[in-house]
This record gives sequence, C-alpha cells and structure tokens, in this order.
Amino acid sequence: MKGLWVTVLLCVLLGQHVAPHQRATEPMDPATTITITYLANEGVFLSDGSSGVLIDSLFREGVEGYARLAPDVLEAVETAAAPFDSTRLVLVTHRHRDHFQADSVARHMQHNTRAMLVAPANAAELVEAAARDFASFRDRARFLPPPRDSVVTVHHAGLSVEVFFVSHGQGRFAKVENLGYVVTIGGKRVLHLGDAELGDGAYDPVKRFANKIDIACVPYWWLVTRSGRECVAAAFPDARLVAIHIEPAKAARITEQIKKHFPDAIVLTTPLLSARF
Repeated sequence: MKGLWVTVLLCVLLGQHVAPHQRATEPMDPATTITITYLANEGVFLSDGSSGVLIDSLFREGVEGYARLAPDVLEAVETAAAPFDSTRLVLVTHRHRDHFQADSVARHMQHNTRAMLVAPANAAELVEAAARDFASFRDRARFLPPPRDSVVTVHHAGLSVEVFFVSHGQGRFAKVENLGYVVTIGGKRVLHLGDAELGDGAYDPVKRFANKIDIACVPYWWLVTRSGRECVAAAFPDARLVAIHIEPAKAARITEQIKKHFPDAIVLTTPLLSARF
C-alpha cells in the first residue's frame, strides 16, 4: 500500500530514543489516514489523528513467554495519558491474561470519561468487581454474549465496530468467548480476530467480510499454516496484513516464515513501532 510509513510513536512522551533505522522510511503520504501502533502481544492502538481505539492492550502480568507492556507504557495507557487520551473505544477480545486484566481496564475507563468499553459478557463481573467506581462508566460499557450467527454493530463518538464470534479452538479452548472486531476508523475497515484458531469452520465467521477489509490484524498462525493462508487468501486477498501474538523469543523465526509467503506483511514484534496506512 502506497504511503506505508514506519516510525516509533510515543518516544517523546515516554523518553525513549529513536534509532535511525526506526525513523520514517519515506515521507508521509497525504492520503495516509490511520496509524496502528503495537503495544504488546495482540495489543494495538488505532488512531486517525483525532480518535483512538485500544484493542487487547489493558493487561499487566500477561502470560510467561509473551510480550507485556513496559511499566511506563502501561501507566500511560491505564491513565489515558496522551496520546491515549484520544481513545474512544476500548475493545477486549477475550478474558485471557495476555489480552485482558479487569483492574487495568477499569482504571482506564475511570480516567477516560469519553471512551466506551466493548467486551465479552463473561468479563462483566470481573470489571465491576475491580472498579473503584463502576457506576462512573456503567453506561459506557457493553458486555456482549458472543453473537455466533450474527454481527452486532456498536457506534460511539463517530466510530463504529462490528462484533462477531470467532472460535478460540477446540478442547479446553472451545468455550472461550472470543470476539472478533471490524473497526471503521479514518475511512478504513480494520479487522482484529483475537485468538482465532484454525480448524473446521474457521473461515465461516469471517467470510461475511470477504473483500471488505482494508487491514487485517491476525494472529501469526493464520500466516504460517496452510489452512490459515487459505483463509486469508479467500477472505482478505487485497487487505494489508498485520501479524500479531508473536512470542519475543521466536520473533526472528516466525517473521522469516511469514515473509516467505507474505513479503509485504507487517510483523509487529517491537513495542511502540507504528505502521501508517
């Protein structure tokens, strides 16, 4: 996509050095409309310059082996410090600790009075129990049962998000309430699948969006397995691909595997690295 621009966002805010290789690789195209900034694991921050969307970015301890937010970044996210003060949607795909922590979510919602929270129904009690003042954002929280055969659309602050169920897998993961999202922001439709697993029927939840996605944020296994690549080719043949949920210790090997099949894919492994579209 013309105008892809890579940089490090938040460096001034967080006092981090920008290495020469991390600076813009080309001038920003006037048509550029949104930025996706990697925070940790599947956590990303979408921004159109005025409004932002946090997805799976509010968690603390995480899971061993997977990326976590640095303490200063976590503090900025939780307290809605700039640029996270522009957040208008907070989206949670599922309750696993490397995607969600109730007190982290509640803290952001109490600091950010203009944001709406969308999360699986089974997160409701956890968030209410963790919040010092749940009443202050009760009316700005949507806890949705997984819409297994339909799409629920939520509108807030000029943004819209389509919510649907996508399987986390079989066995002990079969009952996980994993939500997929299609966010419309800056004139782009951005897909986030959470921990969508591959297997029988994996393509079914996303086929309704075939050829209707501009940017697809997908767990890396959708790009390195044959079944995943078939789903991607069928549903998002023209979308820009963004790979997430990559273990830091395996980043080099997984990146190589992804680039073999999708040389233009953006592989998010470096915290605070951003891609502009």
